[in-house]
Amino acid sequence: MARRVEITNPAKRHSAVLVGAGMAVRKSRWRPKYVVDTPRQGTYTVASMSRSAAPLLDAIDRALLDALQDDCKQPLAKLGERVGLSAPSVLERVRKLEQSGLITGYHAVIDPRVAGFDVGAFIGIGIDHPRSIPGFEEAVLAIPEVLECHHVTGRHTLMIKVRTQNTESLHRLISLLRELPGVARTETMVVLETQLERQRLVLPAVSEEDTPTPRRRARHTRSEVPEA
Repeated sequence: MARRVEITNPAKRHSAVLVGAGMAVRKSRWRPKYVVDTPRQGTYTVASMSRSAAPLLDAIDRALLDALQDDCKQPLAKLGERVGLSAPSVLERVRKLEQSGLITGYHAVIDPRVAGFDVGAFIGIGIDHPRSIPGFEEAVLAIPEVLECHHVTGRHTLMIKVRTQNTESLHRLISLLRELPGVARTETMVVLETQLERQRLVLPAVSEEDTPTPRRRARHTRSEVPEA
């Protein structure tokens, strides 16, 4: 069994990838699928994205992240073999990646259909006034069927992704959302079939510009003083 690595995305994503977050999973004989996910957590705005600087990663950091996305339950020694480091060095690198905020957590990815959540949907939310947005975003945190909430451009103010057990529970959820303060309208798009739900973040290859040039220490020599 493996855990999922969550890697912060420096750009805003509109696609939904948290298929198993916040679900009450019933007991069954199925074996959960464990892969590396790259969900986006927290609030992203154009201003915050322009101010934030991505951590400086070298080739070893990127190789470690690729390996962790393949299987983050790999022993440290095995990870070290892939990147050419000892187990303690790998552990130190991973901790630094966690402290930098690049790796945000480790979780299992659950197949929603096997868990009994057969209906997925995207719901566009129209808010009557910008001051009502924070209240809505806080309210949906308490609704476990809501997996994602994004502030988007276009006709909708917010776009959320939900998972429910059936159409009846989806209808109840839509009614609950419409009763929240500030909600002017909703538009529900039920997922008929999922062709792609990518969860792996492809990191760009390291270039010479990404590798800092080591500074050469200047040699200090004593100046020769002529004898009087």
